[in-house]
Amino acid sequence: MVTNLLVSLSMLQGCVSVINTLTGVNLYAISFLIPIGVVVYATIGGAGLGARATFLAGWGMSEVRSYIKLTRDRMSAAVEGPKRC
Repeated sequence: MVTNLLVSLSMLQGCVSVINTLTGVNLYAISFLIPIGVVVYATIGGAGLGARATFLAGWGMSEVRSYIKLTRDRMSAAVEGPKRC
């Protein structure tokens, strides 16, 4: 149980650091909001919507990854200019 707690705290600390670096949001705010999001997700899953909540979370993360990839590709092309043969 102690190991689970340490691993969970390490993951939370890593997530908070990444979000702070990417967005500049206050560390304390993110440290509070991430666990609240997990509790809301678990509550929705516990209300008989487990499969739907899992599907929506997976779909949402796929959308975020696609957006980041498309944005990164466009920004790279804008910086590099047209490709030469």
